[in-house]
Amino acid sequence: MGISVNAGGARGRNMWDPSTQGVKASGASGVEKPFSTEEAQAVNRNVAASNPVETAKPVSGIRETPAAPDKSQAARPDVARPMDKSDIVSQLLRIQKAPTPDNVQILTTLLQYGLEASGQNFEQTQSLLKGRNSTSLVESSVASLSKGLGTAPKSVEVLANFLKNPAAMSGQLQQVQVALRHFQQVMSWSQQLFDPGLMAGLSSILSEMDDQFKLWTNKDDPMSLSALQRSGMIQDSKALSSFLSGLQEQLVGAGRHRTPEAKAFLENLGMLRDRLSGFTESLLAHEILSVHQSVQHVAGDKYLYFQVPNMLAQQQQPIELLLKKEGKRKSVNPEKTKLVLKCVTPDMGEVSVVLDVDEKDLWMTVYSDRSETRENVLRWVGDLKNSFESLDYRLKRIQTVAKKLDIKRMLLPLINLNTLSRISTEA
Repeated sequence: MGISVNAGGARGRNMWDPSTQGVKASGASGVEKPFSTEEAQAVNRNVAASNPVETAKPVSGIRETPAAPDKSQAARPDVARPMDKSDIVSQLLRIQKAPTPDNVQILTTLLQYGLEASGQNFEQTQSLLKGRNSTSLVESSVASLSKGLGTAPKSVEVLANFLKNPAAMSGQLQQVQVALRHFQQVMSWSQQLFDPGLMAGLSSILSEMDDQFKLWTNKDDPMSLSALQRSGMIQDSKALSSFLSGLQEQLVGAGRHRTPEAKAFLENLGMLRDRLSGFTESLLAHEILSVHQSVQHVAGDKYLYFQVPNMLAQQQQPIELLLKKEGKRKSVNPEKTKLVLKCVTPDMGEVSVVLDVDEKDLWMTVYSDRSETRENVLRWVGDLKNSFESLDYRLKRIQTVAKKLDIKRMLLPLINLNTLSRISTEA
């Protein structure tokens, strides 16, 4: 089968398509589906009109004896206009909140996330913030609320840390491995601090944890997705941290923490607990981002989110992976889904690949801000097509886009307030 790259015409130089009659999968040309103005208007249906419209609506109908219309009872037309800051201020006053800059930011963020600008949502956001009104914390608070975590203040800090540094997980994984090895070394000459049986059991637990961490960083045998036991890793890390906390309390409570051996033991124990906490919080953030509640009305696909350490990348930035969920279900339909992969390589820079799957047919879009990267993608399309065919898949189209893909906005989609209208109506 011949392979060609279309270098001109309506398709342009950034697309390969074996046939102009090929069927395109829904959503294959882009990642996010645009939402209509009507959808955006529906989000703000709770905001009432500030002033009635003065133009009377004509009354029509067939009557046997027409009666003169009562102007005081005449229906008024619906009028839609773009929202502005005065509408935010008016809504704050309606829910009995002062129109301060901090309160305006909270209500605006609620609307951006497609949540009702109600007093209840506003108060839940304030409760999550606990008096801290920085921009990042407001966004993470509203994001937590949109995920159904309005009663979990810890989720705000977890999401805020992720939004500040999405690539932190790889570094945290390395740090916890180093802390674990140091603690194991200290244990070897601190056996007299605890019962020998207790120390032997702890040593066995630490060895098992070390084996789990190695699965994430093995260059020779990269882990498969089936080995990505994120929930199990979170539970094991929390259990180990609690056990270490108990040892610390026992050592301090017995007054045996002043010797050089005990001080070294406690110092390395605290370091390991701290590193475990940071790594666990990163995994929790990935779990939170994979949650989708029905309270969120922003249009767009829903994804499960994963990070996998990329040991071949500069600064060890992780590979980000999104899998489209099937409707309201939590599962992924492998026969009809969307897979998004984002990575950074030394030679190609940041590359994002969106793969739409429809049974055995594939549509691929590659995002990169480097022209040489996009050219290489099309240059090697033949080999890529053959690789897919060896797996019994058919590559129907490949397209390149000259920009970076914003993974954050796929996981936390926002409404553009410039498209949001306020409907004034009165009957």
